[in-house]
Amino acid sequence: MRASIITTVLDSHEIVRRQTLYLNGIMPDGVEWILVDDGSNPPITMPECRFPVTVHQTNNFSPWTEREARRIGVGLSSSDVLICVDIDHIVTGQLIEFVINAKHDFCKFRRRFGVLDEHGRLLKDRRTMLEYGLSKSRIAKHGLRMTPPGNCYAISKALFWAALKEEHWDRRLKHRVSRFARNGVASVCPTKLRPLVYSIPNGRHCGDVNTNPFGLFHGLPRDSAEYQESEKILI
Repeated sequence: MRASIITTVLDSHEIVRRQTLYLNGIMPDGVEWILVDDGSNPPITMPECRFPVTVHQTNNFSPWTEREARRIGVGLSSSDVLICVDIDHIVTGQLIEFVINAKHDFCKFRRRFGVLDEHGRLLKDRRTMLEYGLSKSRIAKHGLRMTPPGNCYAISKALFWAALKEEHWDRRLKHRVSRFARNGVASVCPTKLRPLVYSIPNGRHCGDVNTNPFGLFHGLPRDSAEYQESEKILI
C-alpha cells in the first residue's frame, strides 16, 4: 500500500455513503481506506468499493473516543504513509498524491469549505455552502476559507508511534513534531506547500439556527464535556 486513509465515524451513515461514492471516483491506486466505526447503531456497512477498504467496529459505546479509535485504525493500516481525517473532511486525489510523493513525516493541510452531494460529487460554490448551513455572516467575513484542521493531518507511521509513547501525545502533537524536526529526526511539510482539504459545513460554522441541516453527522451533545474536549486544538 502506498498510503492509508484513516477515518473514525459515529452514527453518520449518509456521509459514509457519500464519501464512498466520492472516493470510488478519485482514489489513486495503492491507497486503502480504514474506517473505524466507534459504536454506530446500527453498525456501518459499506457498499462495493473499487479500492481496498476495512471497516472495523470497536463496539465502544462511550460518548467520544475518537483518539482511541484512530490508534486502532493506525494499527490496522498496511502503509507507512497515514492520512488521518474526520468523516466531514474531503480529501482529493491531488492531496493524496502530494502526501505520497513529498515524503514528509508530518503534513498539515490548508482548508476550505466544500460539500459532497447525494451523488458523491464535490461542490465548492457559495450557494451550495449556504444550502448546507454555512452562515451568510461567516461567508461575508471570511469567504470559504477556514483555519487548518487541528486533528487532521498526514503523518508517517513511525512518527505516529514515536509521538504516541509520550503522555497526552495528541494534545501537544504540534510541539512534539517540532521538537523531532529540530533534532533532525522528522521532516515537516513547509506551510506554503500544504495541500488543500475540504470541510463540510456543520456545527459552529452554521450559526445558531441549524448546525446540521442535512443530518449528515452524529448528534453528540454540544454542551457535553466530551464535545468540549474534542474541540480543543490538538495540533
